[in-house]
Amino acid sequence: MGAHLPRGLTKLNLDFGACAVGNEGWVAVAQHLPRALKDIRLVLFASLISDDGMHVLARSLPSSLTILRLDVCACDFIGDDWIRALAQHLPAMLTVFELDASACDLGPLCAQDLAEHLPAGLIELSLNQHEVALPLPEELEPRCEALWRRLRVDNVNNIVGV
Repeated sequence: MGAHLPRGLTKLNLDFGACAVGNEGWVAVAQHLPRALKDIRLVLFASLISDDGMHVLARSLPSSLTILRLDVCACDFIGDDWIRALAQHLPAMLTVFELDASACDLGPLCAQDLAEHLPAGLIELSLNQHEVALPLPEELEPRCEALWRRLRVDNVNNIVGV
C-alpha cells in the first residue's frame, strides 16, 4: 500500500486500529509517505508495531507536515525509546500535535522528551497518557516547569492530559 500513495497527497488518514499490522506493514507505509503531506492521522491502536517500527515512522515524517495525529493506545510492544525519536523528528512546521499513548508502558520522562523538542509554531497540543509513573522525580520538577514556560501558553490553544 505504501508504495501506491499518490506523490501529491496532502492529507492521510489511516485507521488500522486493533488490526494485526506489525512493523513490516507500518514501515512500508512510513517509507513511502509523500513529501507533500501536511496532515497525517495514524491510528495504530493495539497494533503489533514495536519501537523499531516507530523509529522508522518518526524518521519518515515529511518536513511539510503541519498536523500530526497519532494514536498508539494499547500498543504493547513500544516503550520510551520511540518517544525520543519522535520528539527529535517532529517537523519544524508542525502546528497541531495529538498523541494518544494511553495504556502504553511509558515512563515519566516521555513528556519531558516531547516538550524539549516541540516546534516553536505549535498552536495545539493534545497528549493522552494515563499511565505515566507519577510523581516525577524531585530533580525533574524545575526542568518541567521550565518546559511549560517554553510552551508559551498564550500561543497554545489546547493542552490536554500532560
